[in-house]
Amino acid sequence: MDYNKLCDEILKLDERIRYAGVYNTTDGKVYDKMAKEKERLLSKEQTQNSLIHAYMRWKLRQQYAEFVGEPIYAMAKYTN
Repeated sequence: MDYNKLCDEILKLDERIRYAGVYNTTDGKVYDKMAKEKERLLSKEQTQNSLIHAYMRWKLRQQYAEFVGEPIYAMAKYTN
């Protein structure tokens, strides 16, 4: 999958989306894009740490799948 293209497509969905990112667990890389004319709120390192923690939460959700069902997606929306 072309994660850079995926990030571009996500940013096109709505002008209020300022950032799209994917943490690839296979290669440990972060693929991300910022919307044009938007400034980064987190440093690259902070962003990578945030994505790694999101991945860890995803793995935790999968551990409880037998009780509550398989997770389909997770999303975060922030006020800023």
